[in-house]
Amino acid sequence: MHYRSLDKSDYISKIHNNLTDPADIKFSKVAIGMWDFMKAWNTWQVRTLWDANSTLISVCFMKVSGQAGHKVLFISNIFTPSSGRGKGGAREMLDRNIKEAVSLGATTIRLDCNQKALGFYDKLGMTYWGTTISHSMFCDLPINETGVDYFQVTKNMSAEQILNSYPTRLREAKIKWIWKKVKRHQEFDFGHPSMYDQFLLIKDPQNIALLFD
Repeated sequence: MHYRSLDKSDYISKIHNNLTDPADIKFSKVAIGMWDFMKAWNTWQVRTLWDANSTLISVCFMKVSGQAGHKVLFISNIFTPSSGRGKGGAREMLDRNIKEAVSLGATTIRLDCNQKALGFYDKLGMTYWGTTISHSMFCDLPINETGVDYFQVTKNMSAEQILNSYPTRLREAKIKWIWKKVKRHQEFDFGHPSMYDQFLLIKDPQNIALLFD
């Protein structure tokens, strides 16, 4: 498979305008709109994955943000057009995204996952911290150079183990961020088991910090 980056003009002309499945077109429009809203095109081109026959396999809108020692891989959208499905493209795409991000200094991945995509992330071993007010499943997990394989390790780790693996300042920042994203949103949990329900029970992020001494 070939991993390529495309700017907005190339993405629209070479991919978006050639999509035929209504669901693919709708997803692509949402992804473009988000990247426009975030003004991310100039810094973060769209990552694309192609097979040996130049068939599009997968697309990802991703960026790495933050400062040295606190860089985060943010996944906005990953989608596999109908022509590329069944080839393991989404897994391969995320694996390459993670390895690229780690090479740029990222140590964690942040993802807002909608309910329909949760099965894909479950298969990888990814866990989530809770559900946001927008009904998405939120995670902020450690990553390293092993790519998606590392989720087989982190899925067995408790919240305390994961957060205590970070330096104190980074840990405190993440606790506050996670609490802000998932506080009191258990009514949107759809019955899916979060490993981190203790965050939903705390009303003050300072009290959450006490759990991780």
